[in-house]
Amino acid sequence: MSQEFRGLTSEERAALESGLSLASRLADAAPPLTAALVQDLYDTLSSQYPEYGEGIIAAGLAFGELLAQKVPLEWVRVKDEFGEETGLAIPDLKIFCSPVSMIQKRVRESARVSITDLCNAMASELQRMADSGEYDSRP
Repeated sequence: MSQEFRGLTSEERAALESGLSLASRLADAAPPLTAALVQDLYDTLSSQYPEYGEGIIAAGLAFGELLAQKVPLEWVRVKDEFGEETGLAIPDLKIFCSPVSMIQKRVRESARVSITDLCNAMASELQRMADSGEYDSRP
């Protein structure tokens, strides 16, 4: 199955904003959160997973915002063979990532993560894919 992208509905946009707001409240800081604050959030919440899965989702959204500061990305809804979720895509290109899933996976694996390194690596990979032209979907 191929990936399908679409813009967020008003309800999905509200859920995104609610998740980002939760991340800010948990970090006790105004948005956008810095990499250090997202790191602290990840480290704290990962010790409480799955009891506080909603917080991990919020940390994933905050991680996505960090990523969007490095690469021109927009929040979209992505549907693929694994299901449907809110993710980030490069406008006009068939390139996306799922920051919430990325964080959830690492928490489930009890992985020690450098949020800064993960963000930089993902930004580099997304930019490499965009620069290759292989994923261009423009007419």
